[in-house]
Amino acid sequence: MVGRRGLPNAVDFYGWLAEHQQRPTFAEHIRARLPIGDETSSLHMTPGTALLVISRIASTDRPMSVEEIRVPGDTADVAYPLPVTGRPGGRTARAGKPGTRTAAGRQQPPLPPRA
Repeated sequence: MVGRRGLPNAVDFYGWLAEHQQRPTFAEHIRARLPIGDETSSLHMTPGTALLVISRIASTDRPMSVEEIRVPGDTADVAYPLPVTGRPGGRTARAGKPGTRTAAGRQQPPLPPRA
C-alpha cells in the first residue's frame, strides 16, 4: 500500500526489505524541544510542555528510511533494552601504556594520573 506522497507505509517497506534479504539496523535519536507552529494544538499539549522528537534511521549498507515521531514530553515513556556486548565499564582498569590497543583493536588513550 502506498502512503502519503507516494511513499510506501512502514510495514510494506520493511516487508520489501525482508523479501530482498536485507536486514536493516536501526538507530534512534531522541531530543526534547519546545513545540513550534501548531504542534501544541494538534498534539493537544499544554503550553510550555516539552516535545520529544524521536528520529529512527533504518540502514542496510546506507540509510534507507527516516521516521520521525513527535510525542508530548509529559506523557512519553521511552524504554530501550540495553544488551551486554562486552565487559562492563568499557575501559580496563589502568591497563595500558600509551600506544596499547584494546581488544577491539582501537587505540587506547593513556589514563590520567591519579590525584
